[in-house]
Amino acid sequence: MASRSPRIEFLQAVGIVIYPALRPATKLLAMMGIAVSLCLILYSLTVICVIPAGSTQYAIARVELTRFTEALQKYRLDCGGYPDPRVGLGALVTNPGAKGWNGPYTKEPLRDPWNRPFLYKISGAVPLVRSLGADGKPGGNLFDTDLSSDTPLAPIHESSFHAAQTFFDSRIAPWLVLGGSVYALIRARSRRVAGFPPR
Repeated sequence: MASRSPRIEFLQAVGIVIYPALRPATKLLAMMGIAVSLCLILYSLTVICVIPAGSTQYAIARVELTRFTEALQKYRLDCGGYPDPRVGLGALVTNPGAKGWNGPYTKEPLRDPWNRPFLYKISGAVPLVRSLGADGKPGGNLFDTDLSSDTPLAPIHESSFHAAQTFFDSRIAPWLVLGGSVYALIRARSRRVAGFPPR
């Protein structure tokens, strides 16, 4: 029978001394990893899939833009035109001195769900009410996308990088953590025999 190399025997000796001390910590970490990964998977299947972060404010902003459009039409019917952009949407709440004013025309707040004023202008005789989304800057992806009263139900833009990152963070990473933790726990249990590491 061929003798083992000194290096292998040394590693086994180190394992015999160190592994019994590390085994409880390995099991604990593996069990913690399983618990954390299960929480992440549950979170990804409920909160991220059903109620994405920022979606509530975005949905509220869409509803408010539609109601502003209706209020502006009522104002035009009573006053013969839309509010002056210099006065803004405040004309829907308090009379700016317009004849025929019969408001208030809206109970909606004049600030968007991110607590910034709605933007108002008249473009080609058509009133436009806008919100710059969650980031307050023109353009953007996902819930940073601008909203406008002329297209309140426009699709939400999402960059391919952000979509891939969200998919990995919410779908793949928790399963990797769970798989690694289960494997570590199985390995810890299989190496129980007299505290020796397997040959």
